[in-house]
Amino acid sequence: MKSIAFLNIKGGVGKTTSVTTIAHMLATQYKKRVLIVDLDPQGNSTAMFSKADLFEDFINPELPYLEYSVSNLLMDKKMDVHKCITHTKYENLDIIGADLRLTTVEKAVNSDTSTPQQIRLQRHLKVVEDEYDFCIFDCSPNSGLVNVNGLTMADEVYIPICADAYSLQGIKATEELIDNVSDFNVKLKIGGIFCTRWEGKKANKTIYEMVQMQYPDLLIPIKIGKSKYCEENTMFRVPLLEIDYGKNKSKATLAYLELTEYILSPNKKVFLESLNR
Repeated sequence: MKSIAFLNIKGGVGKTTSVTTIAHMLATQYKKRVLIVDLDPQGNSTAMFSKADLFEDFINPELPYLEYSVSNLLMDKKMDVHKCITHTKYENLDIIGADLRLTTVEKAVNSDTSTPQQIRLQRHLKVVEDEYDFCIFDCSPNSGLVNVNGLTMADEVYIPICADAYSLQGIKATEELIDNVSDFNVKLKIGGIFCTRWEGKKANKTIYEMVQMQYPDLLIPIKIGKSKYCEENTMFRVPLLEIDYGKNKSKATLAYLELTEYILSPNKKVFLESLNR
């Protein structure tokens, strides 16, 4: 099982859209067995693959907590990880969900030194590493202990950015967190940085060039354009490839398909050359 984290300390960069889209594409287009692990208390990845309706959540915001979630795994070393796995309606795609309780759990884990705090999740996920091809972590926009648990298990980190000034700060902070976690996970590396919500405006291009100068070996030249489908898939809780299903797919969907192939590619340089980029 290859473990991948999507992380940016700056929020609002399309991280969850990237996680749910790429995980769904890996499972449905490439027939990979995929497990999403939601590490964000907001539980947006969880909501995408739940039965709950967005408008139901709005009308009835006090929905119950998940009976079994990533919180159970962080708090109970004897917990059966299989109880926390939910099978989605999509073949090959499962998820370990999260809810707002995760915020409280992080504080509890921080104060509990009876067992190593950084590898609690890793212990559970190693039980199922032969059952999946990919484990994908949807990290929250912070440097807290829950994210550290995900990074301790991860092989690669992908950093989505919007081409704005705040994203530059987000990259630096994310880089520092990855560097700190490398003490617990020597194999951890940055898989790449990619742009979301790309509009091609002058400001976008200026920031892109700055990132390219600072991280020439990490910036992936696949830009995810702005698209109504990226907004609608969140609203209707339908994966991007399901809502943009026509023959003439949007540039955003096509770019995500390219990015998914990039992640799968054993020789990423050759793959990019095949795109003439």
